[in-house]
Amino acid sequence: MARELRAEGLAACRVTLKLRWADFRTLTRSRTGDPTQDGLEIYRRAATLLDPAAVRREQLARAIDRITGRFGRSASLPARLLGREDPSE
Repeated sequence: MARELRAEGLAACRVTLKLRWADFRTLTRSRTGDPTQDGLEIYRRAATLLDPAAVRREQLARAIDRITGRFGRSASLPARLLGREDPSE
């Protein structure tokens, strides 16, 4: 999106997030700020529109991905699997 803005010589002031659940409930939120063409800034504005718990879960998932990428899948396990010799059980 930011690349397209830059290519057209435009900038975004408002970021709108629209979430629709399977039962068609819809949540729409928007945030207006200074004009930007920066993709990271646009992402950050959109992230602030999410439920903080969802943002924390995403950050946790990314951290676990980094840990397992570096140390292997057995580096991070659910607590209920601790103490088992074979975590795939």
